[in-house]
Order: sequence, then C-alpha cells, then structure tokens
Amino acid sequence: MIIFAKTAKFQSPYHMKTLFASFSFLFFLNICLAQNPIVTTSYTPDPAPFAYGDKLYMFVGHDEDDATYFKMKDWQLYSTEDMANWTYLGTPVSTATFKWAFQGDRAWASQAVERDGKWYWYVCLTEAATRADALAVAVADDPQGPYIDAIGGPLATGWSFIDPTVFIDNDGSAYLFWGNKGCWYGKLGSDMISFENGYSEVPGFHDPACFGPESM
Repeated sequence: MIIFAKTAKFQSPYHMKTLFASFSFLFFLNICLAQNPIVTTSYTPDPAPFAYGDKLYMFVGHDEDDATYFKMKDWQLYSTEDMANWTYLGTPVSTATFKWAFQGDRAWASQAVERDGKWYWYVCLTEAATRADALAVAVADDPQGPYIDAIGGPLATGWSFIDPTVFIDNDGSAYLFWGNKGCWYGKLGSDMISFENGYSEVPGFHDPACFGPESM
C-alpha cells in the first residue's frame, strides 16, 4: 500500500489525469501481485474453475513435494471472490475416497460441477484389480464435501481414459469428455453418475482434416 503524506495543488486537468492514471496503474499492479502464483504452499496442476454465486472455486490436482515424476494422491480445493486472494478449502477427495482404486498415486486431472444442489467431482484413477485407466465420480451436498464415491466403482475404464471434464449445455444436457491420445464422450443421465446411452470416441478425432496432425 502507498500512503501520501500530503496533497499537492494541481494547476490543470492534465495533472489530475496523470495522477489518476498513476493511481490506476498502482492499483492494477497491486491486484496482479496480490497473490501470484495463486498457490505457493502446494504443487497444484490441472486447475478446473467453476463459478458459483459470488465465488470462483478452483478444483486442482496435487503433486507431492518429494515427487520426481507424477506423485498425486488427492485433489485440493480453493476459492476466491476477487480473483486476487485465494482461500484453501481443504483436500476433500483422494484415492482413498474410491476403495476399488489403486491407492496413493495417479490422481490426475479432474473437473467438478454443481447441479440441482449436488456437487459432482469427476476424476481419473487406476482400477486396482485390472490396472486400467478409470473414470470415477464423487458426490457431495457442498463443494467442500464431504464427498463419497457415487457408484462404488468406475464410471468407465479404458486405455488413456484420463482427464475428464464435464459440460452442461444450454438445454440442460450434460456431457463428459475425456482422454489422452484419443477423445471420448458420453451424455450423462439425469443422475449425473451414469451414461444415458453409453459413450464413444469423438468422430474424426484422428483425422488431420478435422483436428490437425497428431503430435504424439
């Protein structure tokens, strides 16, 4: 914060405009530097924002401090009301939320959404029994939880079934998209924890004419 000890008498509107511009710049600079990076106490990849009421919630992954590669066992939650100051709201979901999943790692990118008073947090894990990539969903009455495993098993499994994101269209239809080296989608049922008619790969995903050349 900058405090002026005394005021000066300005002789023209030009001086006032200059002062106003200076204050505006300093105010903007203060906002930009208020808390950037947003989080400095944890490694928080894959941020997934969701605006609700007067808050923006940020659902993030969490890489452990001693990781030399990906070492991710839970997801964290933050919120802000001014886009500058962020509050840590805890670690509501982890691999332990899903008893059937491989524990202590592979808690990769996720996305959460609110619908009809419920919060649905879509995540990706590894199914312990098969070591297959798996999608899962946790549900709660509040963005901070507590969350429970909504179905007691994977929502879908398959190679590269990771990094889900959820989308609710203007007509109320909800869709889940996911994948790496492929892109799959399915229309969610009204319960938000099942697919209405299964799922399929996005048509033309591997066609360079549709999405450009594949880089990996």
